[in-house]
Amino acid sequence: MEVVIPSRNRVEVCERNALRMFPTATVCVGESEAETYGAITDKLLVHPDDVQGIGPLRQWILDNVADETVLMVDDDVYGMYCLVGEHPRELGDDPETVEQAVRQCAQCAKDAGVSVFGFNQ
Repeated sequence: MEVVIPSRNRVEVCERNALRMFPTATVCVGESEAETYGAITDKLLVHPDDVQGIGPLRQWILDNVADETVLMVDDDVYGMYCLVGEHPRELGDDPETVEQAVRQCAQCAKDAGVSVFGFNQ
């Protein structure tokens, strides 16, 4: 599974939030921001600056990441909650816990034969 964080003009937000939860993720940024984001991670996926809008960017990511399973994470995500059962419970921001939950969800989607899964804000 490849975790990709699309980000634009929010290097501090990305570093403080999503990269803390997903430290091995690849950050997807435009060519003009590659140097700035290179200061916080060496795992960059650089897209042409003319790819504009989240829809076209998400499609560009899918077209340019070879892994069968791609998880796109908003750069401002800071925690995970489980909404199964009567009461929500906080899973927190521990990278191992979050990765385990995401991998299990991805496997359940694959086992069910669906090509898309996601999480809600």
